[in-house]
Amino acid sequence: MHRQGCCLASCGRGKGLSGLKLEKMRLIQVLLLIFLAKNSFSSPFDFLTTRFAPPQPRQSVPNPYEFAPAHRQAYWHFSQLQFAQGQQCLRAYAQQRPGPNAISIYIENYGDFLRLATTEDAALFAQWRGRESERLDQLAALPASSPYLRFAQAEVRLHWGFLKALFGEPLAGGWDVKKAYALLRDNQAEYPDFVPNRRSLGLLRAALGGVPERHQWALRLVGLAGDLPGGLRDLRQVAASDDWYAHEAQLMYWLALTFFGHQPTEAAEEGRGFFQKHAPADLRTAFAGAIVLLKAEQALAARQLLAQAPPAQGFALLGYLRGNAHLLTGDYAGARPHYQAFLIHYQGANYRKDVNYKLYLCHWLAGQAGGQEYLARCRREGQTNIEADRFALRFAQLPYHPPAAMLRARLLTDGGEYDSAWAALQTLPPATLTMPEHRQEYYYRAARIAHKKRLWPLALSLYQQTITLAPPERATYFTPNSALQSGYIYQKYQPNPTLARRWFKQALSYEGYVYEQSIRQKAKDALAELAQ
Repeated sequence: MHRQGCCLASCGRGKGLSGLKLEKMRLIQVLLLIFLAKNSFSSPFDFLTTRFAPPQPRQSVPNPYEFAPAHRQAYWHFSQLQFAQGQQCLRAYAQQRPGPNAISIYIENYGDFLRLATTEDAALFAQWRGRESERLDQLAALPASSPYLRFAQAEVRLHWGFLKALFGEPLAGGWDVKKAYALLRDNQAEYPDFVPNRRSLGLLRAALGGVPERHQWALRLVGLAGDLPGGLRDLRQVAASDDWYAHEAQLMYWLALTFFGHQPTEAAEEGRGFFQKHAPADLRTAFAGAIVLLKAEQALAARQLLAQAPPAQGFALLGYLRGNAHLLTGDYAGARPHYQAFLIHYQGANYRKDVNYKLYLCHWLAGQAGGQEYLARCRREGQTNIEADRFALRFAQLPYHPPAAMLRARLLTDGGEYDSAWAALQTLPPATLTMPEHRQEYYYRAARIAHKKRLWPLALSLYQQTITLAPPERATYFTPNSALQSGYIYQKYQPNPTLARRWFKQALSYEGYVYEQSIRQKAKDALAELAQ
């Protein structure tokens, strides 16, 4: 069985912007949940002190770009998912300063975005979707006298672009993202030192740059230019500055490094202290930090971080992360209430199969009855838009399952509990495994643990044994991935270009297995890198 990622989503490969898999759009959505929220320093509302803040008007005519304390308070409340409090701040400001205000429009749209993105309420999305055009019309009527105009227009389009992709309208969402990109690019040309613009454009460049090279032509065709190193560099520079965007830019950088740069371990090691310092007072930091740590196979650290997070009533995705952190550290009883709360509060269709599958695991691996109910619900509830749900359904439809000890070892490996994973495998003598697929998986799981513990000769030997035990009747994922991972060891850790090429080519020789396209592309990319 294929090893399943434990974070919110995985980096899917798509066919250009309009055809990106939903998983890919969801990754960008997670980043937007972080970067669209403004960070505080000395107090929750003291964070808008840049030289781009519009001057106060010298006459009684309202300034349409005034960024008032009430706006700052609204931002803070929305960023903590306190929607009623955020709306109250905006209403109070409108009563004191009637008339159009770009910042009010932007913040209110931001609140709507977070509400829809965190609940995935399709009925509410259908009810509110007309607000995009209304707010864009309101912004278009304002004078073009501030960098906040195009910035606000771009952010409104980004909000709705990613919401449309999330709710199954990738073409419409891609069009919004394209227009937002153009607005930010033009704004950058006119106001090159405007930090909010640089932050947003940098993140978009990094996200688009994370699209596989073979699909970059599609982005260029519609006028989008990805630049992963440039986007990461922009985020890093903002993070290192003394600007009020530094905190969120730092979160953005680590998330982009994790998902688009494919360096979760580096991001987790850099960010661990930062996450621990800020998570107790800031929901966004706890959320982002847990995602990075889980992706880096540091589930215990993620579990500890989430235990410090401030309350977030109804934030189902936070419960999902908590459930994963407990499951991947072997705390099955601790994971169950978090998954059950998710099913109660979550209004979307995604993750439902995955959570029911994991509730089954929590019962089965703990030796408790009652799990079959969740496996049945996994088969009949939810959708299969994301990889986690597709994996769960495949498991639920299997006529037989691997031994519990082997599955426990896989989960513990995904959580970074390598010694416990190895101990779990030792309780399962290979001679007791009668099915060829289970014998092969046993050695594959052992190879992965040795690989993670950097025991290179042992890992190579176990990968070879995995390949030797390939069932003759059909191809499995374990065979080509063992060849691929052997190539990586010879490419990166036990340098031998000749052997690395041999193993990568062998990975390309297999056909007809799950995740074939992904493994073949990785092998091709590795061969291209060796040829440079």
